[in-house]
Amino acid sequence: MTPNPQLLTTTIYSQITGKLAGHFAKGEAQAIARILIEDLLHLPLSHVMAGLNRPLSVREGQTLATAISRLLAGEPIQHVIGKTVFCGNQIIVNPSVLIPRPETELLVDIAVERLNARRTALDLFSGSGCIPVSIAKKTGAKCFAVELHDAAFGYLTRNIELNGADVTALKADACDGTLFGDMKFDLITANPPYITESEM
Repeated sequence: MTPNPQLLTTTIYSQITGKLAGHFAKGEAQAIARILIEDLLHLPLSHVMAGLNRPLSVREGQTLATAISRLLAGEPIQHVIGKTVFCGNQIIVNPSVLIPRPETELLVDIAVERLNARRTALDLFSGSGCIPVSIAKKTGAKCFAVELHDAAFGYLTRNIELNGADVTALKADACDGTLFGDMKFDLITANPPYITESEM
């Protein structure tokens, strides 16, 4: 589907929902349509549904068409819009890092119960940095984050900066026993990617 630039945003909402309905449940299709309109067009859906409409530009139509094609090809919405929310923080993601899962917030909750601003925490295999960023923001603790892979490390540093978190990013192998010398940490977290037994 290539959205017609002359169509108003309310019509586009209906078009997107209809196009996605064959691949997603109705409620999910509606939620995705809302996300696309709000994140790609930067237009609150409440304004759209209240009749505060405007025609789409050619560029907006092309952007929506590309996003819909990616969704129909199986890409997750977080990768299509390039971000997600984790523990109330905006986290930038792409296929180089895992999309933070809601259940991982439980790990942050446990960490928060055990830390305060005078403590230090270490997160291993940090990926997007969602865990150390959230711990630092919630507790004020000084956090260190270790990530080895170049692409993921770039997202780690971007998310630290984006959220203004007191996290030191270290590009290193988390399994390097000499990495920290005599440093001690009050808490160490790790949520590595799921791997097979043979890989482990």
